[in-house]
Amino acid sequence: MEILVSIAILGMLSLIGLWYFSKATNAQALEKDKQGLVAILQEARSLALSSKNALQYGVHLEEFQTVLFKGSTYDSNDPDNKYQKFNRAIHLSAQSLNGGGIDIIFSRLTGETNNFGTITLSLINSPFSSVTITINNGGVIE
Repeated sequence: MEILVSIAILGMLSLIGLWYFSKATNAQALEKDKQGLVAILQEARSLALSSKNALQYGVHLEEFQTVLFKGSTYDSNDPDNKYQKFNRAIHLSAQSLNGGGIDIIFSRLTGETNNFGTITLSLINSPFSSVTITINNGGVIE
């Protein structure tokens, strides 16, 4: 009887530990994907500021990935597109950009954007765990 009680207690402690570990892992994934999205936005803005190839650059937002693209419009067939997938536990849950749409395009030489607003990443299984990124009309990412 004592052995069964000991096994039950160990099982419950293991489940609690696994739950905390899973929660911590998801929080780290959310923060990592936020940093990745900020990095790709900053890269697009930097390329536009430097006017690389005399082009604008932008970021196309999708639920499970973002795409850095060149030019004033997103072309899914462009071989130069740079894709960044989110962790499988994360998705883009909301975006509220000026003018609507799902593309953020940075102007050449100024880095400004008419597509300023917010982007929210959330855990798929826990929408209350989320992070928000803000882009102002000057193109600054916060």
